[in-house]
Amino acid sequence: MVAKRNILLMLAWMLAAVAFAQQGNVKGLRAHAMVPMAASRISATTLTGSYTWEFKQAITFSTDLESLETVGGSANVTIAPSTKNEGGLTITGMFPNALEATVVSNEGVDYLFIAEGQIAGTEDYGDYVVNGVYYYEGDDKNEPGWYFDDIYGLIHDDGSISFDRHWFYRVLSGGEYGGKELVPYVVEGSTLTRTSQQEVVTPPQGVAEQAKEYVMSFTDDSGAALSKEVSVAVDGNDVYLQGMSKYFPEAWVKGTKNGNQVTFPAKQYMGKRGTYGVCYFFYNGDAQFTYNEEADTYSSENVIYGMLADVYYDGYYKQPVLQQVDDKAATPATPKISAVTTDVYGWYMKMSVPSEDTEGQVLLPSKLAYQFYVDEEHYITTLTFTPETHIKLTEEMSVVPYGFTDNYDFFDTKVYLNTLYSEDWNKIGIQSIYTGGGEEHRSEISWFTLKDYDEGGGSGSEIEPEDPIEALTVELPYSNDFSSAQQIEELVIIDANGDGNTWGFSAGMAFYSYSSDHAANDWLVAPQMLLKAGHEYHVSLKAAAESSSYPEKFEVKAALEATCYVKNAATLMSNGLVVIPATKVSNITFNTFENNSFTVMEDGYYNIGVHVISPALMWVLTIKDFLVEEVNSSGISTVRAAELKDAQIYNLNGQRVEKAHKGLHIVNGKKVAL
Repeated sequence: MVAKRNILLMLAWMLAAVAFAQQGNVKGLRAHAMVPMAASRISATTLTGSYTWEFKQAITFSTDLESLETVGGSANVTIAPSTKNEGGLTITGMFPNALEATVVSNEGVDYLFIAEGQIAGTEDYGDYVVNGVYYYEGDDKNEPGWYFDDIYGLIHDDGSISFDRHWFYRVLSGGEYGGKELVPYVVEGSTLTRTSQQEVVTPPQGVAEQAKEYVMSFTDDSGAALSKEVSVAVDGNDVYLQGMSKYFPEAWVKGTKNGNQVTFPAKQYMGKRGTYGVCYFFYNGDAQFTYNEEADTYSSENVIYGMLADVYYDGYYKQPVLQQVDDKAATPATPKISAVTTDVYGWYMKMSVPSEDTEGQVLLPSKLAYQFYVDEEHYITTLTFTPETHIKLTEEMSVVPYGFTDNYDFFDTKVYLNTLYSEDWNKIGIQSIYTGGGEEHRSEISWFTLKDYDEGGGSGSEIEPEDPIEALTVELPYSNDFSSAQQIEELVIIDANGDGNTWGFSAGMAFYSYSSDHAANDWLVAPQMLLKAGHEYHVSLKAAAESSSYPEKFEVKAALEATCYVKNAATLMSNGLVVIPATKVSNITFNTFENNSFTVMEDGYYNIGVHVISPALMWVLTIKDFLVEEVNSSGISTVRAAELKDAQIYNLNGQRVEKAHKGLHIVNGKKVAL
């Protein structure tokens, strides 16, 4: 969409052009516009059919066609006889939102003619004024500039239709966006080419009824780990999937099995979606799945997706895995809110809801939901969304089904609060609910702190609206021994309690010196580094206290893009993932403190920070040799059954389990494969 400032300029330009036309000058200029000459007689009926339209879309207006910025695209276009104008045609799909423009064919010539100023539109978006424009270099009577014109398409012997040198754009004259200008198209060299009628995939009779339900786990384009249910039907070597499409959940796609490989051909036609146009799946090429007969799973190492009108994703699945999941009782893993902030649309929460249980086993998405809570001065209430606060809802909703989206306020990893948001909230929490096996089980409530309680006296932890800034990023492995000016300058220091006592540096070490009046609340934050969901990372540092009689205390946390925000960095770090829990330091020689393996729940750029939280009137905490690195396969060990006796066993989410199952665990502080 063109910037508001450019829209105003364009509207002013159009008004000027209209005024210019009213003075009679445009009529004289019309001779300069391209008007194809008659060559053969082609009737309106001959042009009826489906076409593929390859076009170029202008990003900005320019008088210099050579330097014009454009992006290419394609769409399906239908030409049919007009019900309004005898001998005329109706074109559908050539304009945004499938607008219908009446085209007078002028039988007996070899070009289509779309008269300027026609009204087109849909019920959803209001009417558009359709105009062609062309650029005139000027002469001694007329100024150079863009002028309104009719739109012409040259009809070729093979039935294709090409448009040459003409730009055309739409201006809304009614509806929600009345008076605003849409993105223009430049159609130089664009062509409508006849296409054969496409058919959607349909399994043979009886095959669909034998379909089995699978859960597809995948990573979306934002790096979030998600899942959805997909039906799989097999007919000999033909494999059919239903549910891959977001907008056509009922549609099927077809693949062919050869050995353990199943290949799905590219661009399988899904149908048309309202005003958006056509939808294809496997849009980015043939998709290859591997079938594991023993595990009964289908998996792909690649990214697959579909497209809606060549613009919007109709599903985006990175390394999808399809497996059957039993309907049984289970406790869902704890979800997490990673941010509460604002954008141009208002306040929203960013969250992740794992579609697995506390043992890391995949759950049925249809049995999973989540719920939000608000804590206001220790008074906790359930957050309820209503049609008044969220206009796409038709009834109140407090429990949100997993995967629910209205493509407006509710998304997989983001929910807008709109007018529900209150500056009086101290915390907002999220809890998962699973109803598998006929039983309801709930996760723990995960809380995100917005501000301190009144009795805490702290006023510096509230989330404030602010625009993000550019922050330094580094690659892994990352180490800092605080020995150079560059290493020190790339760190961010946050004096969260504002007492003036905070981190300093000397002789290759970072140190925090005590305050007589305030407990320490100071962060030493490393630059952002890219961490990927499911990958394992190791953090270590060396720390020492000045005296064993004055023990210090610190923790290490990781938070998404905390240093992109100035006002809210401390709050974002405080709500981050615990990497090294609050740890007492009483040793006066350097000891190593580390987390041998931790994982994050979503891909992204994370800041990892050391947070000193020593009480007041301690002495000095000193650290050195800070390290962050990814753990490779050699970091995984095995363990004998005898060693599990009396061992402390945790899953990869850091939750203690009574009995280990097959997979990866943390046993006595080390990562092992069982």
